[in-house]
Amino acid sequence: MIKLMKLTRSEILKLASKEPYQFTIERLDTKNDPYLIGIRDVRGEIYFDDLGDDKISALVKLKGEMICPCAMTLEEVFVPLAVDEEVYLAKIDDHEDNYIFTDELDLDDFILKIVSPYAPIKVVKNGKIEYPIGDGWRVLSEDMLKDLRRDEIDPRLAKLMEYKFDDDEKE
Repeated sequence: MIKLMKLTRSEILKLASKEPYQFTIERLDTKNDPYLIGIRDVRGEIYFDDLGDDKISALVKLKGEMICPCAMTLEEVFVPLAVDEEVYLAKIDDHEDNYIFTDELDLDDFILKIVSPYAPIKVVKNGKIEYPIGDGWRVLSEDMLKDLRRDEIDPRLAKLMEYKFDDDEKE
């Protein structure tokens, strides 16, 4: 994991309305996010613009891959990532779209907070899946479940199996 640097308010103001801040991320892992393990191979640019009143606009452009857990096996699945979003940095929380920072901007945390809403809720890996098996339980695919139910007798009709027909019916 490569740590991005922290930018101070004065460094951000120097970058404002000039060249974008460019960076690459080999891999950056999240903490406590059930839908996103991390991101990898990300190329990014941030364009800063000073709006005055302790408010800075940041246009964030990211391309790379999200690492998400497979819904069936919890293995890593790589999902394409493309983000083009404008975020406002502010000292106070006067609007829900603001990202709050005082004197330093931790870029790792900032990037992960931007990427997190783009993570899909459910991802299943391509190819043959080895379903987990435990002590007395196992996960079944839909096809496996259909095969098991095909041989099963409907409990509502099970009593009919006990009925014996008399060949010698009296008239």
